[in-house]
Parts: sequence; C-alpha cells; structure tokens
Amino acid sequence: SDGHVQMKMKQKGDHPLRAMERGHCIKLATRTHDWLGLSVRTRGQEEMVRQWPNLQFVKFSLNGADDVARYQKWGQATRTHRLITMGRPGNTEKVMAGMKKAKINPDDGFFIMGPELPDISSTRLRGLLQNGRSSAEELGDLVDVAVGRWCIQKWRKEGWSDIVKVS
Repeated sequence: SDGHVQMKMKQKGDHPLRAMERGHCIKLATRTHDWLGLSVRTRGQEEMVRQWPNLQFVKFSLNGADDVARYQKWGQATRTHRLITMGRPGNTEKVMAGMKKAKINPDDGFFIMGPELPDISSTRLRGLLQNGRSSAEELGDLVDVAVGRWCIQKWRKEGWSDIVKVS
C-alpha cells in the first residue's frame, strides 16, 4: 500500500515519489501500449464505455507476488474484483501454493498469475542515481529508458536525502 511504501522510504531516509510522479512514470513506461495505462478510480473505464458502448470492459488490479503473498490476496479475487499478479523471485511459488490451497482456479479468469519478472530493486535504482549514473541506458535493467531519463532529471534538480549509497 502507499502507506507501507511511504513508511519504508522514510525509514531509509528518503522521500517517496508523490502519486502524480508515480503516475507520470507509469505513463512513460506504458507509452507504446495504448491499451495499457494508469486508471484513476473508474474515470478511465467510464470514458472507454462511452466511446465504445458495444464493448464489455473488465477491470483488473495489478499486484506483485510479494504483496499478494504477504496479504493472501488470492482470496480477494472475485467476478467483480479481478487480479493479475506478476511473479517476483521468492514469492511466485508462495502465491501458487496459496492459490492451490484456496482452490483458486486460474481458468476462471478472476485471479491471473503472470510471469515471474526479474528482481527489480528501487533501492538499487536510487543508489545508482545517487552515485552519479547519468545514462538512462545504464538504468535499463531496472526501469524503462524514458523513466530512467525522468529519474535522472528529477534527482539532479532536487538533490538527495541521506539514503545509503548502493553500488
């Protein structure tokens, strides 16, 4: 949750991105996929329904396997609250085991397990930026190149707090 992330960032001596900044990063990262993007409440879905009244839209929430495993969110998946979970190293298996134990059928389409993604560390990203990595391409293993450029500009302009350097 946002509160959890903010608390974790403050404990590390850093300031979290504001919701508007996170939304901007999502828009940058999804810019080549016009069907994918940030949905603020239901406004985006309402606009699509108006534009294409003969189509039926289904909303999914996206989570990482670490969050889903921690809060056993597979139990929240229903016809009206659908979830897509992206695998994370060390947590994908926990989610799969939890789904099996809870008798969640992935073919129902209420809880979809995506592929396991590489272990992407925001702490490592901040450390690289703080240590002067100025090429968005150097950050490409962690974030989209456009997001990397934005991060470089943001932290050059705003400076850094007391976060620990990560190499």
